[in-house]
Amino acid sequence: MNYKKTAEEIVDKLSVILSPAYHLKVEGVTKGEVFILNYIIASKGPVHPKQISDIMGISSARVSVVLNNLESKGEIRRISDSFDKRRTVIEITEKGREKAIRRRGETVKRLARVLENMGEDETKEFFRTLSVFCKAVSEKQRNQGNN
Repeated sequence: MNYKKTAEEIVDKLSVILSPAYHLKVEGVTKGEVFILNYIIASKGPVHPKQISDIMGISSARVSVVLNNLESKGEIRRISDSFDKRRTVIEITEKGREKAIRRRGETVKRLARVLENMGEDETKEFFRTLSVFCKAVSEKQRNQGNN
């Protein structure tokens, strides 16, 4: 099997669902905002901007722009780190939490329609394969951390 060619084909196919044209256009939402809101929720507490930069693989300047947008909309707030007052951490507001939950619900509805169109057998096989893929990615990331 030519793994490189297969990887290129997978990237091409994923670009369909990752393209902006596929997603609902929602006014007032810039790229990364919902990801950041979900990341803060998943972290179960305030996060440092550096953590966001690292997980998204983008510059701290870009993170700052997105955080400024979220803060101006009242969806996050910057507070002093309780352990190091010189540092700032980001926490989600109730408004931000509601937005993230709403957007997740919209995504789940769209995906459910796609899965329904695929049918039960194809959906089960897709989920099984996706689970194997996610496990392999997690193992690869864990192994890279040990190098």
